[in-house]
Amino acid sequence: METLKLLHEVELFKDLQEEELSLIAAICKEKELQEGDVFTEEGELGDTLCIVKDGLIEVEISQGPDLPPRVLVHLGTGQLVGEMSLVDRGVRSATVRAIQSPTTILVIQHNTFHKLCEKNHRIGYIVMRNMAADLSFKIRHRSLREKGGKES
Repeated sequence: METLKLLHEVELFKDLQEEELSLIAAICKEKELQEGDVFTEEGELGDTLCIVKDGLIEVEISQGPDLPPRVLVHLGTGQLVGEMSLVDRGVRSATVRAIQSPTTILVIQHNTFHKLCEKNHRIGYIVMRNMAADLSFKIRHRSLREKGGKES
């Protein structure tokens, strides 16, 4: 799939204009992974966002020293991980690996994204707004699940 067409489908970039998506496409670096290749490791410092272009990745977390890792989700075309790396360079909360050969991902570096946002504040605003909306949804959904589905 063409990078620009894919970015149109990524929720994080919703409401960006064509020329803004073109600027984001220009900072994407394509990387090909083979089944079993690890893109990020839980516990390492993160400074990249990953968008699945083609293929399939798996996100897993450790459960403790005597337990096997737990797979949280499989992600395919248009889905992403590491978006919080665009905000900070915090510790990765999960390990991400390819589970299909080949898997092609688009990688956006923290520093490169910030330089783009310094030149075009609208891009930064829209992306951060979309990220905040997604985070709000996830927190609200989790709270509702923990309360047994009753909204307070």
